[in-house]
Amino acid sequence: MDKALSTTAPDAGAIRQALQGYAADGNRISVQFTGQSNSARDLRQRFAAFSADAQKALADLGRSSALKADISQISSDCQSCHDTYN
Repeated sequence: MDKALSTTAPDAGAIRQALQGYAADGNRISVQFTGQSNSARDLRQRFAAFSADAQKALADLGRSSALKADISQISSDCQSCHDTYN
């Protein structure tokens, strides 16, 4: 993703493909946490938010500044989860 965004003419197709994968993965993973523990609820929420943020980025593909903010949020989503659960 970073490589696709770092060029002067970003590869919209590569960015779209990555974001679609993120959105699908977030949805697929969020439903796998079926327990009622605090961790399971937290992980469901995190992956649902990750998916929603990827979908928002898809909607902002034609708007560079909005897309950069969306990508920053997605990166933050990842980092926060990895910091908590790794």
